[in-house]
Amino acid sequence: MIMIECPHSLYFFRGDVETFDMANAVNTLKDWFIVPLGRPVIAPPKQKLSTIDIPGANGVLDLSNSLTHYPVFENRQGNLKFAVLNDKPGYDWLTVYTKILKFLQGNNVKMIMEDDPKYYYEGRFYVDDWDSRNDGTWSEVTLGYDLHPYRRSIYTSIDEWLWDPFNFETDVIQTT
Repeated sequence: MIMIECPHSLYFFRGDVETFDMANAVNTLKDWFIVPLGRPVIAPPKQKLSTIDIPGANGVLDLSNSLTHYPVFENRQGNLKFAVLNDKPGYDWLTVYTKILKFLQGNNVKMIMEDDPKYYYEGRFYVDDWDSRNDGTWSEVTLGYDLHPYRRSIYTSIDEWLWDPFNFETDVIQTT
């Protein structure tokens, strides 16, 4: 049996997750046998804008940061496309479709990208589209998402941190 490796898999967690134990995660490749059709990228959030058009004045009055003095953002929205590996015994397209729907639809989930394992996104994922090829070789599933604007660290302020893997240019020490 040939084992497929996919460096761009996603890990999903459902419910209140206090520790991100990968053994309890659902993996897009290992559990659903779907492979991204490109590097999965979560869309950046759009800034919430509040402007007033004053008659007789040039331009608009931008009040976007007037209350908070910093920008605030909308949820991240977009979709990710995956190829469904139809040749896996016992995992025809209907089985995979049912498993994905059962896990994602109507649930708030946390997702970790295999490419970015120190951070997670939280929100809703759903099956946006399913396209079965006429020749039966493979299907394409599009997972839509509506996620909170910020990605979050999987580490909390009470977690221990080590000096050896610490990167002074990109990591942050979170003190209690």
